Amino acid sequence: MTPTAALRPSTVLEIGQRFISDLNPEARFLDRNPTDASYPRGKATDSIGVWVDKDEYEAYIKLREARSAESVTAVIAVPSAPSASQISGLVDVYFRKFNPILPLLDEAAFLSAHSAGSVPDVLLFAICLVAAKDKDAEPFLFDPAVAGVAIPPRDFCHGLYTLIKSRPVSLGQYDRVTLIRLHALLGLYNDGPEGYEGASVAMTMAMHHCQTLGIHLGQQASQPGKDGRPMKLLFWCVWILDRFNAAGNGRPIMMADEDIAIETFVQGESGYPAFEVLLKICEVINRVISFYRPGNPPTVTGWEEHFPAFEEIVEDCAAWDLPSSMLTTLHVAYLSTAILSHRSQGTRKLPNTMPSHVRQTMAATHVIRLMALERLDSLHAFPFLPYTISLAMSVSYQHLRQDQLRHQQEDARTDFEACCRILQQLRRAWASVDAMCTLGQKVLDELKRAPANAPLRLQKPSKEARIIAGFANACRDNEEPVVNGQRNNDVDQRPSPVGADDTNGVSTEIATFDPGEVNQGIFEGMDDIFGTYLDPNYPMNLDDLSFLDDFEPWSTNIT
Repeated sequence: MTPTAALRPSTVLEIGQRFISDLNPEARFLDRNPTDASYPRGKATDSIGVWVDKDEYEAYIKLREARSAESVTAVIAVPSAPSASQISGLVDVYFRKFNPILPLLDEAAFLSAHSAGSVPDVLLFAICLVAAKDKDAEPFLFDPAVAGVAIPPRDFCHGLYTLIKSRPVSLGQYDRVTLIRLHALLGLYNDGPEGYEGASVAMTMAMHHCQTLGIHLGQQASQPGKDGRPMKLLFWCVWILDRFNAAGNGRPIMMADEDIAIETFVQGESGYPAFEVLLKICEVINRVISFYRPGNPPTVTGWEEHFPAFEEIVEDCAAWDLPSSMLTTLHVAYLSTAILSHRSQGTRKLPNTMPSHVRQTMAATHVIRLMALERLDSLHAFPFLPYTISLAMSVSYQHLRQDQLRHQQEDARTDFEACCRILQQLRRAWASVDAMCTLGQKVLDELKRAPANAPLRLQKPSKEARIIAGFANACRDNEEPVVNGQRNNDVDQRPSPVGADDTNGVSTEIATFDPGEVNQGIFEGMDDIFGTYLDPNYPMNLDDLSFLDDFEPWSTNIT
């Protein structure tokens, strides 16, 4: 498939295309440069995403669904419903690993209702669905009908999610508070056959019911004689998920800050220090999202002034006594924000050393350390884990292409390989990383064929070429947008003199190699896929990558 880009929305509707957002790591693999002269140029979406062919996309999804069904059927028949002992174990995992960070439920009230048998089955299943991704849940993932046969987490969750979706859920059956909790939990699942779209729809419904009850106006929290803390907690949990949904799934926020009257928490008020840390992190995300809104000029590079450190947030929330695994998990969430705080201009444009770019590089490196295989199982299985390591993978790929020093390029390659290993391990629980694993493997296969890293490097133009490029840019029509961060074609086609140095003393010597040894087309497409993943501006589903015609089905043999 040859992806197309830089299309106006009207043109897209005519020829049946689908948009892939720049916030998604996979977008850096798609070639945005239109080769057809009939494609219009203009202010469109070329700098924030990629259009792919709708027919190919639909055919690809049908193939994926068929393979997924075959895979699940071949592995094991998932039980129709968990047993009472399984539910009990998974509920315990949920309240130990998830609720302290995102307290959607009051534990004491829930356990009391559960003992009385008054908790709806569908809510119990949703809790189990979230908990089942965690390493601590593995002892409870089995088929009670087949003694001693364990079920892989993703297959267990697939069956449980299908069961939940088969149950009718309506306002006539459940009160709105129950529906808010149910949809918020389904938004946390963020995986499976519906992927990010299902999570986004669930979050929309959760926020809708919050708005209907007027929780955002603080009505329940201010009623005399009533403890308004549970409703206040519930709203801010949904608000957190809304912001993560906007950043991770490329959706607009569902409620503007100007529409919120309910006060946030002061230190210690919530009773959940981990939650207060996450709330502070999402306040940072809230600002980071603004850098990616349509209409921002390319000169907006991100958060360039003082960026709050994770330690500052922990100190403000008096959260130093949290378990190490919880603090590490929250740190990963923080680092995803730090990575997004730099607005990437695309792989094919060599970046300036802005503070946000330096921060992004350091954050990506730190993510790889925190999610190293020896630590991975201890982390709490929130959906921002696979998203954050995918962001780190995108950053390492950009450095592999952009770094001009040999040792920097070698470090970037090492980081990229580490990200691939981490994603491969996450694949046992998260179907959402399948596409990234396949993309990463494609890059690794080409890297193994290359005699050295140098052929992959985007060359810096010579001083003379940069002067020519600057003059050309100065002569451009002010209304013409910068196209996806790519350098002037004349500059790219003029190789720097062998041995010539730029103003920074970096050699621009072009390595000699046999072009047949490396498939440069792979990297031209990969540039845009990974670039798009770093832009949260547009919706992106990992299943949108219809060019992965050799998508490797998941197997329980993955270790």
